[in-house]
Amino acid sequence: MKFKLGIYKILSSIKGNKTHLIANKNSKLFIEGFPRSGNTYFCAAFEFFNPTVVYAHHVHNIFQLKAAKYYKLRGAIVVRNPEDCIKSLIIRRSDKNFSQVIKNYINYHEFILKNIDSFFICEFNELIENPNNVFKSFNKYMKYEYFKEIDDGVNIKIKESIKQLSLNDKVSHEIGFALPSTSKELKKKQIQLDKSLLDEAIKIHSNIIKTINK
Repeated sequence: MKFKLGIYKILSSIKGNKTHLIANKNSKLFIEGFPRSGNTYFCAAFEFFNPTVVYAHHVHNIFQLKAAKYYKLRGAIVVRNPEDCIKSLIIRRSDKNFSQVIKNYINYHEFILKNIDSFFICEFNELIENPNNVFKSFNKYMKYEYFKEIDDGVNIKIKESIKQLSLNDKVSHEIGFALPSTSKELKKKQIQLDKSLLDEAIKIHSNIIKTINK
C-alpha cells in the first residue's frame, strides 16, 4: 500500500506527458539523483550512445529509488556535495525555504546510504572530470557496454544537448542551465544556509563517498 501511495505521489508531481520517466517493470534501467547533482549530464551521455533505450530518469523523488528497488532495476545515482547542490537548486527554482531544501537532500541521501549496495553510485566531480572512468565502471556494473569512449567532440555534443534540454524547459538564462557558469557561482556566494542542517547533510554525503570508495 505504501509503495502504491509513493507511485501516486510521483505521478502527482510530474507535469505533462512524462509518466514514462517513472521506474516500472518495463524500464531497462534507471539514472537518478537529487536535483542539480549532475544526473542530467549522465542522462545526456547515456542517450547519446543509447537513443532508443527505455529507462527511468529525472523524477528526483525518493519513491523513484524505491520503485527501482522494488522492480529490481539496476542503474546509477549521482551524488554531489550538499552545499553546491542545494545552492544550485535554490537558484534554479527560486526556492525561498532554504531549510526545507536541505531537509529534502538529507532524506534523499539517507535512503541512498541505507540501500547503497542496491545501486551504482558516482560522485559529481568524478563524473564531470573523469566521465570515461565513471562510464567504464558503470558498464562493468551493468555487464553491458552502454557507453563508449567520450572524446572532446562527443563531450561538446553532450553539453549542447543539455543546453537544448534547458531551452525546451523554457529556461532562458544560463544561470538555470544544468551546466556550470560564472554568474551561477557568484549567485551561490550570496546564499546563506543553516549551518547545523548543512553539517548533517555534509556528514551523510561524506559517509556515502567513504562507502563507495572502500
